[in-house]
Amino acid sequence: LALAKAREAGVEPGLLARGLLALGSARQARGRLKESLEDFEPALALSPGPRLAARLHSFLASSLVQLGALTPAGPRIHQALELARSAADRWFEGRVLGQLGRLSQELGDFDAAARFYERALAVHREVGDRRFEGIALGSLGSTELEKARAEQARAHFEQALAIHREVGNRRSEGVALGNLANVYMETGRVEQAVRTYLQALAIHREVGDRRSEGHALGNLGDIYRETGQVE
Repeated sequence: LALAKAREAGVEPGLLARGLLALGSARQARGRLKESLEDFEPALALSPGPRLAARLHSFLASSLVQLGALTPAGPRIHQALELARSAADRWFEGRVLGQLGRLSQELGDFDAAARFYERALAVHREVGDRRFEGIALGSLGSTELEKARAEQARAHFEQALAIHREVGNRRSEGVALGNLANVYMETGRVEQAVRTYLQALAIHREVGDRRSEGHALGNLGDIYRETGQVE
């Protein structure tokens, strides 16, 4: 109804599409994923330019992945990649390559995921996107850990942690610490794992990352039960 009224009022389609992208992104951030789809789809129907369309397809795919709809998400991400390239938008191309890595990882194809993350990392470095360079390094580390390459994973997580601290990305700093703690557990360094989980937990609570806080508490609980310690 609001969209119809905006059209009747003569709102320029590109402006309307950008407004719907902003609204859908806000809903997505609050976990209202199905509602966000109701913003992204109509925005695409307005035939926006390639840069905006790339973002709409990408955000729409992100909601689909979070809803567990991996199959329909794939074509959306590939479309976003083609659009970003057609617009010579290297900055966003890097982010979409990372999205393809995440999708491959969700599907259990860790080799493909690593290839996408490596391509994303190269683009992030090319355009100077330090924030997402750190995120790509962390994602690469997670694929290495899935393939039982603990030391390679540790190296990536340590690089990611240094960048997150450099750019002041506290949320990702907490995630990187949690990932390092996972490596320490995998390699039998239990005391180091506990210390690192506790560091991660403090940051998760500071930034309000409840999901990661739950993971850290669960991992600490497992350690305390296995070692007979009282939490």
